[in-house]
Amino acid sequence: AALTVYFSANEPFNNEDGWLTEASVCQWVGIQCQADIPPDRRRRLQQIPANGVVEINLADQNYEGVLPEELNLFPFLETLDVSNNGITGPLPTAFYLINSLRFALLDNNKISGQLSGLIGNMKQLVRFTISNNELTGNLPTAIGGMDSIEVLWFYGNSLTGPIPTEIGQLQNLKTLDVLGNEMSGAIPAEIRNMPNLEALFLPKNQFTGAIPADLGTNPNLVVLALEENSLTGDIPDLGNLVNLIQLRLSNNNFNAGPIPDWVYGLQQLENLGLTATQRTGPLAEQVGNLQMLTKLHLNGNVNMAGNLPGSIVNLGRLEELRLAASGMGGNLNPQLANLGNLQVLELNNNFFVGPIPEALVNLVNLRIFNLQVNGLSGPIPQNIGNMQALESFRIEGNLNGPSEFGIVGKIPDSIGQCRNLVTFTAFDNTLTGQIPASMGALDQLVTFDPE
Repeated sequence: AALTVYFSANEPFNNEDGWLTEASVCQWVGIQCQADIPPDRRRRLQQIPANGVVEINLADQNYEGVLPEELNLFPFLETLDVSNNGITGPLPTAFYLINSLRFALLDNNKISGQLSGLIGNMKQLVRFTISNNELTGNLPTAIGGMDSIEVLWFYGNSLTGPIPTEIGQLQNLKTLDVLGNEMSGAIPAEIRNMPNLEALFLPKNQFTGAIPADLGTNPNLVVLALEENSLTGDIPDLGNLVNLIQLRLSNNNFNAGPIPDWVYGLQQLENLGLTATQRTGPLAEQVGNLQMLTKLHLNGNVNMAGNLPGSIVNLGRLEELRLAASGMGGNLNPQLANLGNLQVLELNNNFFVGPIPEALVNLVNLRIFNLQVNGLSGPIPQNIGNMQALESFRIEGNLNGPSEFGIVGKIPDSIGQCRNLVTFTAFDNTLTGQIPASMGALDQLVTFDPE
């Protein structure tokens, strides 16, 4: 049976040790038999002969061609890993008939066609990953019959249609990922029936309707990623999801309103994405309660008026602060320099005024520093060269503030120490003097527009 796998490939494998020799199939590279498995790892649900093939691992083997129909001739096969190859065509019927299969890893191929309703017969399957392929059609309703499944990865395909309501029958499911497909319809309320669900990834699809309120009752949910869909309605109360680490709702069409108070009680939260979700009103001081936060994305909420709350300087783990086009304003707080892990600071297209605090040059890990289209004034910080990780520094368009001059003075000589700088734009200000000779050392610079 192993030979059918070999002859189904159009090209030689990268490593063919043992294949097409007189050696036992158990000695062929990528093949494991029951005798190769340590006794403490052997499953004892059935009697498996010593030479019974339990694992085929041909990942990264230049396997090009189709999977053979003879796959079901491996009656004891538990693991099939053919990820990162060039496999084409639909999954053969034989694949769905491997009753012993527990792990099917098919990611990063060119597998096409629709998933068969026979998938519901794969009662032993624990992990099914077929991401970054060319699947089309709907997820079959028979998926609800996969009694043992814990991980389903379908991201990066061209699946369409809704998530079947039968998904709620998967009592053991921990991760569902359909990112980057063309799926549509409402998020099924039946997801509330999945007590072990830890991660729900639905971004970059065409889902509509409201987030089911009952989603807030899934006790083990750690990741809720729903960004870049067409979801509507109010954001429901998810405050009981106390283990939530990622809450990503950006780029949807929710009803306008402030950031809900319950968000500030999710103290395990590391990633809060609410970009372009029609949030209004000021960012509350309670944001300082989110001590674990590494990413805060609120850009594109043009009606979040008010100053940046002082408590934000307490978020010492913060790596990304994206507040572009949020309607915020006021003076920049020099204590932002306390955010020593910050890598991205986007405050552009807002109403910030006053000088750029010199203290901000202590943000030595900052890569993106975007302050364009505000009302800032005063000079570029003299010691900007301390920011040696800086890749983008944008201050253009700051003539709209009270000073009417925007950013003034010379470009500091220390800018030449920012050896990773790719973009420097400063037009529509009142800079003077010559371009520093030190800028000649900036060999990564692609965009330079000071005027």
